[in-house]
Amino acid sequence: MKPSVHLFWIILFLSTNSFGYEVCDSRNNYLEAGLARTMRTLGGELVGFSGRPTQTNDFSSFLNRCFRNEPRLVTPVFIDNIGVTPRPMVPTAKELRCVEAAQVSYPIHRFVHCKSATDTIRSGKNFKLAPRPCLSENYVRVSTILLKTVAHCGGLEARELFGLWNHESGLHMNMVSHTGAVSATQLTSGAVDFIRDLDFKEGEFNDPYMSEAHMNIARNAVRGLSNRLRIDPQCSNLATLARYSPVDSSQSCELLSEPVMPTAAYIIGAKNYLVGRKIFEDVVPRFTSGTVHASEKSQNEIVFALSQYAYNGGIAGMMRLFKTFFLLNSFKAEINGKLQSVRPRSLSTSQMLTVFSQYIRQHYGSSETTAERRSEVATYLSDPNRNNGVREMLAQTEKSVGSRCF
Repeated sequence: MKPSVHLFWIILFLSTNSFGYEVCDSRNNYLEAGLARTMRTLGGELVGFSGRPTQTNDFSSFLNRCFRNEPRLVTPVFIDNIGVTPRPMVPTAKELRCVEAAQVSYPIHRFVHCKSATDTIRSGKNFKLAPRPCLSENYVRVSTILLKTVAHCGGLEARELFGLWNHESGLHMNMVSHTGAVSATQLTSGAVDFIRDLDFKEGEFNDPYMSEAHMNIARNAVRGLSNRLRIDPQCSNLATLARYSPVDSSQSCELLSEPVMPTAAYIIGAKNYLVGRKIFEDVVPRFTSGTVHASEKSQNEIVFALSQYAYNGGIAGMMRLFKTFFLLNSFKAEINGKLQSVRPRSLSTSQMLTVFSQYIRQHYGSSETTAERRSEVATYLSDPNRNNGVREMLAQTEKSVGSRCF
């Protein structure tokens, strides 16, 4: 879809609805029923809530009641080695507008309605392609609450995850890509297996492409978030909703059917992103020490970019690629429309990252990696030509709502 068409639909929806939710019908309300069943299944087990919800189809109101009934749940405590930090989780009207704008405007429409968690998407058994889900208040509010809560529980910025998942799926719970990545966080079976192994396996599990030190960083990141799901009242609500965690990632419908969908997908997606971020927070300062990129601002910019690239291109591969690129004494790159030889670490941070995207296009992956795949990774963070990278899509969404999201 052309960017102009993409933006047109955002503006048309918001102008005609004035932030009014859609009225569901029999064609697009299939997730409403699933969320209601999830609510009934888990309703009596949530912290701070006794009894079962009275409105069988109002999952978002139910979540709000859980988070509102006790003062300690409105302003949860965030416990780590720093101390206690209160962060309210209740979504604002602006945040709801941002999520709804992302969902209504996403240009790719491949949604799946799974009948059960044991269905396999690739087999064509017991599932069907479905229309875009109804953008009801339930759907938008649940998506927003989950985004804010997993960001809080992972110690991440909600805007950082919003931009990432806005690009990946438009924050649609049952999105499926042409490669089989699923859910709002677009998880592959390999990513789910990797996070599960980090979470539950001990010393016998190692990634051959990552050092022992970085494997330890990855384990600590994943298990640290798991611990927060137990000790933070807000996070423990989230953990309870996702207690039916997937057990076999080869069955793609696990993350697209109740009661797992959509909470587990958000948690696993946040863990996956957090691993990359923590590893790059270790790598980048050591490599940029003594260069023009040694300032905290520059390092943060590089860590952010590499973390976003790695969500699509893989952590270990992106780490190796950046190390090789940064140490080059000469690389031919196009800058301001002119091809010239540059020394990456001597460029400004913004120029260096622009040149790095060109390096990814030439060197990402192996000799068997297609040019199309290299281009996909290279333009993931920024794609000004097609207006289709993470940054461009976030800018379009924020322009449509008239303010910064999250």
